[in-house]
Amino acid sequence: MDFIKDSGLREKIKNAMNYSAWLYKFINESEQDDLIKEESYRVIILYVHSCIEATLINFYENYVLEKIEYKEYTNIQVLNEIYQNKNNLNSFSVLAIQT
Repeated sequence: MDFIKDSGLREKIKNAMNYSAWLYKFINESEQDDLIKEESYRVIILYVHSCIEATLINFYENYVLEKIEYKEYTNIQVLNEIYQNKNNLNSFSVLAIQT
């Protein structure tokens, strides 16, 4: 987890994972009814999901060089059939202005 530079976030993720592991062990070692076990498993899943999400968002923000950008195209004009892709007859070629 050293690739997460934010020490606060890293500590929160470690604590959440430790709690999830503890809860899983506790539920399986104790005599609990099925409803409590099921709800506990849901909590574990949410904690693990949150940890994965936080890790991926942090990784994306700090390590991905190319950011996702939405490109808008205007004035779209379909070209003549002679410019059609011969390998994919269901496609067509266009000219457009990218903004």
